[in-house]
Amino acid sequence: MNIADDVYRNQIDEYELETSQIQQLLDLAGNVNEDTQTIIAEKIDTREINSYNYEQSLDKLKEMK
Repeated sequence: MNIADDVYRNQIDEYELETSQIQQLLDLAGNVNEDTQTIIAEKIDTREINSYNYEQSLDKLKEMK
């Protein structure tokens, strides 16, 4: 195993959202509208929304609601 691979893997895990965070984002997005929920789900899948910007994403969805 390459040490760089191990370091990279550990960095990826830090960005992961917890299941409860994902559910909260999707629930809030669903309250805005179905299109928003789809967009948020895609951004979670591509890690555009991650643990570093979770709070900002949550705040934005609350404003949109």
